[in-house]
Amino acid sequence: MKWFAAIVFVFFFAGVKAQGQASESQLALSYFKDKEFDKAAILYEKLYTSTTSRVYFTYYIQCLIELKNYEEAEKIIKKEAKKNKYDPGFLVELGSLYKQQGRITDATEEYEEAIKKMSPGQANVINL
Repeated sequence: MKWFAAIVFVFFFAGVKAQGQASESQLALSYFKDKEFDKAAILYEKLYTSTTSRVYFTYYIQCLIELKNYEEAEKIIKKEAKKNKYDPGFLVELGSLYKQQGRITDATEEYEEAIKKMSPGQANVINL
């Protein structure tokens, strides 16, 4: 019986945590839509750190770009690209950041590197 209570307890708190993340996600999206990028960035950073969801990462980077905090965005993308060296999507994010800054040569280099690192297969091509 104690095991059952422990299992219920664990699932209850897992549900509470998921509910908290859902409400934070909704609030972050609301801030983003209202162009309150400073507030949205704080929440998306927290959500990405706790879940490692690419959706939250993309929104977080977009907030930093909207705030013109290019150096921070570049640092974070490079860190994630290094951690996830088999995921060329982070190189595309970096290339996109460079392109938005008018650094076309740097952007092209990142895009080409992403293509080189891409695994063969139709799904990988579509994802990239």
